[in-house]
Amino acid sequence: MLVLAQKAGEAVQLGADITIRILDVKAGKVRLGISAPPEVAVKRVEADAPTAAPAAAARSAADKTVTLPRAQKNS
Repeated sequence: MLVLAQKAGEAVQLGADITIRILDVKAGKVRLGISAPPEVAVKRVEADAPTAAPAAAARSAADKTVTLPRAQKNS
């Protein structure tokens, strides 16, 4: 796992087509903006508890995956 420290306004590029931008960090919450082509599934995975072991969280991730709607681009 690669761990990065980013500030609001900074971004991480994954390959040529996926960008994750840090929009805001406030009160222990991080707002992310994700730009990806339509064929890339962007999913939110909920953790059971903040202290849950990574392996346990990964095992239960399939049951707690939510597909987020894509924002419409204004033309």
